[in-house]
Amino acid sequence: MKEDLNVIIIDWSLGARVPYYVAAAVNSELVGAQAAVLYYFIRDNIGIKEKDLHVVGFSLGAHVAGFVGKRMQELRGTRPGRITGLDPASPLFEDYGGTVHLYKDDADFVDIVHTNADLLIYGGVGIGIPIGDVDYFPNGGKRQPGCGSTLKGALLDIFKGDRERTCNHERAVHLFTDSILDPSSCKYVSYSCDSYSDFQTGKCLSCDQGCGQMGYKSKGEGVYYLMTKAKKPFCADVAKLTVHFPKNIKKSYGSLILTLTGRNGDKENVTLSQ
Repeated sequence: MKEDLNVIIIDWSLGARVPYYVAAAVNSELVGAQAAVLYYFIRDNIGIKEKDLHVVGFSLGAHVAGFVGKRMQELRGTRPGRITGLDPASPLFEDYGGTVHLYKDDADFVDIVHTNADLLIYGGVGIGIPIGDVDYFPNGGKRQPGCGSTLKGALLDIFKGDRERTCNHERAVHLFTDSILDPSSCKYVSYSCDSYSDFQTGKCLSCDQGCGQMGYKSKGEGVYYLMTKAKKPFCADVAKLTVHFPKNIKKSYGSLILTLTGRNGDKENVTLSQ
């Protein structure tokens, strides 16, 4: 993807470094306020419009992005055109309302990608409730394919920077960057559904009312689900397979195995039942 853009990267690793999570959570508001002041300095000297400002943040950085929007509204009554929250951090944020964490009122359009929104005791560190104009829950939003168990370590592993154990949390970043680097091959089509279980059983795979699109070209409103793969490129298409049995079939036990054959001859077996 080629666009004429200016990119500003905020490195506040010294203020967010482990193991001082509580201090880092508090610092996120200060960093967001400083970033808002920086934006207005640039706008006043160069002329960048608010509608063209897209703030992207991961984990605690997602809340920093939210505080950018909040501070901009306090200072001059404006807000960013868009904020993207990549698995916004849950501890010390989720249960305290939209004034404390990233929320849909912080920008004209707020899109959220949830990849590790499980309970903390199970290793989840991402917010599990919808907080944006559109919220995407790839693979249910709790655990991601190709990542190890989240049962070990929870927040302690985040502090230690264990990449294997933070795989589910960091997958949000990789999914978003994947949508930028290769936007033409796959669209991260997402489906509006009442629950992930309904999505898994194929009840919501119609785009008659319009589907969402996760990633850089995000579109949609509400809660959306989709499937992704275990490794790059993560984007995957979804297909529904319905198996019909005759009514008078004899009772038996076994497994159904589907063999998928690609155009180049590659084959993969998928177990449909156990």
